[in-house]
Amino acid sequence: MGNEEYLLGVAAVADYLGVHYNTAHKLISNGVLPATKIGAQWRVRVADVDNYIQNSAAEENLDVRLPETIAIVNQKGGVGKSTLSINLSEALSKLGKKVLLLDMDPQSNSSTGIGINAESLAIATITEVLIDKLPIHEAIAESKYGFDIVPATIALSEAEMDLIMRISREMVLVNSLRASQEHLSKYDYILIDCPPSLGLLTINALAAANSCLIPIAVSKFSLEGVKLLLKTISSVRQINNDLTIKKFVITLADYRTNTTKDFIATMPKVIQHPFANTVIKKLNAVSEAQFEDKPIGAYDPTSESAKQFFDLAKEIAATSEAEAI
Repeated sequence: MGNEEYLLGVAAVADYLGVHYNTAHKLISNGVLPATKIGAQWRVRVADVDNYIQNSAAEENLDVRLPETIAIVNQKGGVGKSTLSINLSEALSKLGKKVLLLDMDPQSNSSTGIGINAESLAIATITEVLIDKLPIHEAIAESKYGFDIVPATIALSEAEMDLIMRISREMVLVNSLRASQEHLSKYDYILIDCPPSLGLLTINALAAANSCLIPIAVSKFSLEGVKLLLKTISSVRQINNDLTIKKFVITLADYRTNTTKDFIATMPKVIQHPFANTVIKKLNAVSEAQFEDKPIGAYDPTSESAKQFFDLAKEIAATSEAEAI
């Protein structure tokens, strides 16, 4: 039996659509969703639920679109994903762009890195969005630095286990974004800080993204896992055929070493995907800013580090404008 012939009960339909049980039951009993009654229980084909989703999307206001969504991803830790996420968000906001940062990493560095401890503040997080079906726009918190964030806590690690049991588990995030698209349309960008793994949280981010930004640190171990990441991206294109690689970004560069110069010269030839012209140097100012829970552009806006992220933001914005033509 193909997946399209798989029969869902009312509760499973509600879960698939991301709506309340009563809403799903109403859609079925009113005949909006074709269903068969087996005994006392309604059963609905997955194909009919998918058709309903597609038809509903077609009927929505065509002027409402999701913002450009970029997953900042690399399953290798210590390459600067959260640093890139925070500082690029702040730099893009200085360019006049409206940015929403989704913290999809249970380590929650993008949240705590701008002074937002969601647990102590008792505010909603991405966990409630993914597990409890909280509308994503209701989990948005303002930062002090010109961009908004949906924060995370360590509880997100447990959420990944819960996702395994979900129908269409790879699409939970994108369905949530689509459900709130009218509220999200004010943003120019949604950036997603992914965890250092290729689990369901990262798959959800890639399924929701238009493109990937891949930080790659100057290290002899940097190529480890890149092939696996590229393979994962290729696999996700089966459910998100719009997914592209926007740029690789070289990080933690120390120009005092010949290794760094060789790395910068050879990596684009080895990986053969677009690389950002802006290279992020390993500078003390960024670490100092992190200890103050601030983006470098707020901590020391005249620093070389702040200029690097601003240059990268301009490069990303220019690429987006070129792609839109």
